[in-house]
Amino acid sequence: MHLILLRLKLFIHQLAPFFILLLCDILDRTHVFRFLPIEPLLTLPLIYHWAMYRPEFLSVLTLFIVGMVDDAIGGAFLGQTSLLFLILYALVLLEKHHIEGSKSSIQWGAFAFYMSCAVCLEWAISSIVNESAICSGTFLLQNIMMVIFYPWMTIRLLKTKETT
Repeated sequence: MHLILLRLKLFIHQLAPFFILLLCDILDRTHVFRFLPIEPLLTLPLIYHWAMYRPEFLSVLTLFIVGMVDDAIGGAFLGQTSLLFLILYALVLLEKHHIEGSKSSIQWGAFAFYMSCAVCLEWAISSIVNESAICSGTFLLQNIMMVIFYPWMTIRLLKTKETT
């Protein structure tokens, strides 16, 4: 009985990132934060956080499915957001051993760098797919908001990590 409960707990922990990413993606796309001048992006910081601190719970298939759902809801070409999510995930995993365990200011700087790369990549992919340059002001302001709110999100997510 105890073994079954442990397996069930592990199964729930492995599904949690999928459902949390999906919920945050739906919140991003349904404009819940429309009262703000620029809406924050919730999905990219979560992908970065799980890739950095809990990669065993975040699979490539999860990122692909959430990206496809994002494209379907947002009306983008299918695979565009999946490509962005997978590239961000791969970049973070490649450099994770250099960042992990360092001071929080260095981790925040690394987050700012990766989010800037992700936003630039999103802008480039969107511009290529739409065959015209898209105004980059919104992308820049969303990146600034993500970087500002990241320490708050990290504290919340690390508290959940300690309880699991």
